[in-house]
Amino acid sequence: MILFYVFGACVGCQIMLSTLIGYFANTFGLDFSYIDTIKFRAIVNFPMAIVFLIPISLLRDITSLAFASLLSLLSLTYTCILMYAELPFYNKEYRAKPNFVEHIFLVDWNFFTAASMCFFAFTC
Repeated sequence: MILFYVFGACVGCQIMLSTLIGYFANTFGLDFSYIDTIKFRAIVNFPMAIVFLIPISLLRDITSLAFASLLSLLSLTYTCILMYAELPFYNKEYRAKPNFVEHIFLVDWNFFTAASMCFFAFTC
């Protein structure tokens, strides 16, 4: 069972990081039609697997990660504080839009994307 978890965590990490690199590339002017191709994914994913994922999976002694977990906890806390601080500004901007509909709780097809991001953050 642990092998499925480790394999899934590595695949999830690769998907999230390659998607993030695609967003950065789009921000810096790369065409989105090229970012969505298999060629771009191969160019991004192969070096990422060699540089990041293989060394992580070969790590035998996890005691060296004790301080990294504290850093990730502080990073998640900082992200939560930042989201709560910016929430009124986002609410003010989007409330003025003509097609704005306020939902207290909404489950749609975007749930799976949000869940994968939450599970990725929890895993890290």
